[in-house]
Amino acid sequence: MRLVPNALLASVAGYFTERALQPPPGLPTVRAFQAAQGEIARAWLGRLTGWT
Repeated sequence: MRLVPNALLASVAGYFTERALQPPPGLPTVRAFQAAQGEIARAWLGRLTGWT
């Protein structure tokens, strides 16, 4: 049983990746955090779908 549907995981990965590319909102580490979370979500999605 898959706990996280691929579409949901792709949405989360896309959200974090897109937000990481935006100008900083005044919080110095938020974009690095979002970039790291996007990278992890993309890697997880790749493993689940067999794309990696």
